Amino acid sequence: MIAAGIVLLNFINLCILCAGNVPRM
Repeated sequence: MIAAGIVLLNFINLCILCAGNVPRM
């Protein structure tokens, strides 16, 4: 379950990075 939590956090961070890059483009 810990691994699943880490994957979930990584997914959220990726979404945040994508959302931050959209306004620039």
